[in-house]
Amino acid sequence: MPTLRPTFVAMMVSSLLLPSVTVAQAPADAGVAMLEEVVVTARKREESIQDVPLSVEAFTSEELQRRGIQELKDVSLFTPGFSFESYNSGLASPVIRGATQQNINALEQNVSTFIDGVYLPRGYVADLALKDVARIEVIKGPQSARYGRNAFMGAINYVPARPGDELELAATLGAGSDELREGTVVIGGPVVEGLLRARGSYSKSEFDGTIRNTNPFSGNVPRPGTEGNLGGYDREQYSLMLAFTPTETIQLEAAWYHFDYEDEATPTYLFGNANGVSPVTNTNCGSSLLGFRLFCGTLPAARALDYDPRAYGRQLKADVYRVGAEIALGERFTANYILGRVEAETFQIGYSDSNSATCPFFGPGCAFQNVPLGELEYDSHELRLAYDAGGMLRASLGVYLNDGDDLNLFTFAAAVPPVGAPITTPLVPFGAGWILAGNTTTLTEDTSYFGDVTLSLIGGRMRLGAEVRRGTEEKTQRNNSSGQSFDSKFTTTTPRVTAEYDLAADNLLYASAAKGTRSGGFNVTAGLAEAFRVYRPESNWTYEIGSKNTFLDRRLQINGALFYVDAKDTQISSLPPNAAPGAFAILLNLGSYTSKGFELSLTARPAERWAINAGLAFTDAEYDQARDIRFIAPCTVPVGVTPVCPANGDLAGRQLPRQSPWSGTTGLQYDADLPFGEGWKGYARADIAYQSSQYVDQMNLAEVASRTLVNASLGAQGRRFGATVWARNLLDENYVAGSFFVPGSTTSYAPIIGAARTVGATVTFRY
Repeated sequence: MPTLRPTFVAMMVSSLLLPSVTVAQAPADAGVAMLEEVVVTARKREESIQDVPLSVEAFTSEELQRRGIQELKDVSLFTPGFSFESYNSGLASPVIRGATQQNINALEQNVSTFIDGVYLPRGYVADLALKDVARIEVIKGPQSARYGRNAFMGAINYVPARPGDELELAATLGAGSDELREGTVVIGGPVVEGLLRARGSYSKSEFDGTIRNTNPFSGNVPRPGTEGNLGGYDREQYSLMLAFTPTETIQLEAAWYHFDYEDEATPTYLFGNANGVSPVTNTNCGSSLLGFRLFCGTLPAARALDYDPRAYGRQLKADVYRVGAEIALGERFTANYILGRVEAETFQIGYSDSNSATCPFFGPGCAFQNVPLGELEYDSHELRLAYDAGGMLRASLGVYLNDGDDLNLFTFAAAVPPVGAPITTPLVPFGAGWILAGNTTTLTEDTSYFGDVTLSLIGGRMRLGAEVRRGTEEKTQRNNSSGQSFDSKFTTTTPRVTAEYDLAADNLLYASAAKGTRSGGFNVTAGLAEAFRVYRPESNWTYEIGSKNTFLDRRLQINGALFYVDAKDTQISSLPPNAAPGAFAILLNLGSYTSKGFELSLTARPAERWAINAGLAFTDAEYDQARDIRFIAPCTVPVGVTPVCPANGDLAGRQLPRQSPWSGTTGLQYDADLPFGEGWKGYARADIAYQSSQYVDQMNLAEVASRTLVNASLGAQGRRFGATVWARNLLDENYVAGSFFVPGSTTSYAPIIGAARTVGATVTFRY
């Protein structure tokens, strides 16, 4: 098991103990700042994060700016127990409490993502990096009873900023290294006093990336090709929200969010045996028969890659529409309705060869593949009736309807190595030379009924809660190439029970048991035996005990949780039985796993000008019973050679891949009054994030090394103007952020290189 660096242990112990010691020695007085209350909507109603009997992390807009958080992968850095990487810029893989997803191109994710309660179904729309946001919430543990069937191990909710009762005008301009340019304009306020409010925003950002592309033609391609460095982007966002209050008891909202993204290729490289054809075979363990070899050890990092510039990352156009209504029905009843619609289309062209000059993988041309490629339309309706008897009894009933249409394609091609310059025409995912390997349409109709009740006892000090959702999903998947069509109905029941007890006014103890489910689906492969065409939903029971505490006149908060996850019917990628070499993998319910661990967080104001936060998580996630037959060939070795893994593909006792057992963060901030005039405040902040090493494959042979990243910022803010200088990855750590892995006759690893140091400055104006 990967170990925790001793230096980081010392850092975490200092962060956890020093603030409490310092605060304990200083008497409370009015001159010492208190911690601000953070309000979240994790339980579909506004409440203090300290009152929620769940493990929740929330980042306000101010925290996002000061910590240098721009994307979901940055959120994961500062959320222990949560990791995230976006493979090929469009295949998102959020992981909470070790529950990794084997098929990262699957329709549903292990962790559900929402914009203001509207479900984002595909991975390529999960990481939208919404700019005009009030906060981002990360809710750990199954949320299937409250959020739906695919909040299997947690939920991520982007909460947009809402229009206020006064005119607001704000602008942000930023510039940084590697041609970073970004700007956001926000305007909002009353349109008709007391009746109609509005808020609109526009954001534009450009970046060249930080990893150098050594390909000789990297500067001679048109957009959206990969030009210059790797990992760049050109992105635009629009948003508009209207809030209408015709009476004191009726509130209506309508919102539209538009995203237009052109991402360059993720800095990654092919590492493997290239089907045994490549003159350089860098796999080092397992059988050498037919090129079936694996890699044992730590995948190397790099700061420069030779990547064919005709490839590029996620090209995305997405629109999210939301209509909401809240109606007070007397003093105790409230009706809520949310209409959501998500429209998106995407494509990307990834370079899949190991040498841009000789192109040995596909021969005689350079190999490219197109994943993700497709479009979707999802409509959803949620109606909820809530009852509140003065806090003594809370209850709600509701219904959720979802109707989705998802087209998913997979194409690949071989193109001759580039010669001459410039390259005038970028590759497109269709046309001469492209082979259509996958073409499916999935239709989904989901109907769910849900309810919850919370009863207060012992004068309100104890609360017992129960939730349940009963969902029926009718799913049809059609292979548009072969004409095969499969349909099935999946019915799930997901309960949650919770017990809370207030040890004191600011000390909460809670325990919960919750079931999570993730949808089943189909393997639409011609000639596949009927027994393997449908895979079932996977499920888990998660048991959690936690405590939330506020001390010393709201100057110190310490929260913690212990969890145990028991997962069944795990969906694992595998080859069909008796499959020929090179066959496409399918999903099967192949086993079970358990995950157990703890999470700790601390926030403190030990003195008026100082703020400290720290977090630490440990996760031990391993297979109990599972099998992946893709390992049978590389684990079958000649007589007299020591095997590196079981030849039958047995995974029992192995750690789940793509998750770090240890993760932690600590931050220190100093606030000061500045002599620039009345109201000017300044701050200096540093944040350190650590993730231990993680295995790349299910057999735990290859791994990604641990990493420690440092962000820092220095800022000043007046009544109207502000300025910040910042650095992300301040110490310029060279690291592999994660790796995609495909075993078999084309065994390959695709390590993703983490971003190098980026520095910049931001100026703001607000009125």
